[in-house]
Amino acid sequence: MNNQFEQNPLKPTGELANAIRDFRSAVTHVADRETARPVSADWLAPARRRRRRARQTTMLAWACATLLCLAMLPYSINLSHEAPPQPAVTAATTAAPAPESDNALLEQVDTDVSQTVPSPLEPLAELESWSSESTSTSASNTSSRSSGRTAGSGSALSSTEKQ
Repeated sequence: MNNQFEQNPLKPTGELANAIRDFRSAVTHVADRETARPVSADWLAPARRRRRRARQTTMLAWACATLLCLAMLPYSINLSHEAPPQPAVTAATTAAPAPESDNALLEQVDTDVSQTVPSPLEPLAELESWSSESTSTSASNTSSRSSGRTAGSGSALSSTEKQ
């Protein structure tokens, strides 16, 4: 068996070779039978009609695109001629207020940078300040209540002591 592989290792042997040989003969038989039948002359007609239709559709699409471009041409020419050229004096006068706008821009940047909380988060900062105020308020209320009790109880004692 090793001799067969040494001679031609790619050639199938045994049962696989028989299956391949049977398949080859079946395919050859079907091909011979199909080529022996006469072929009608108009077997290619549907394909030719599809090709002709595709060419017509393509030509129609290109014609529509060309007409659209030609129709838009006057509008594009009018748009390019409508804008009058700006005089050079206007450019010189707009250059003068640049330092003022620069200063305004710098001030705006300073105010934005000096904020402790970004503007989208301001509602959360307010909530936090409310909670810290309520905590400090409740702590001061508690301390004032306890001091009020001692003061009130002291005054009550002093009044009972006087009697």
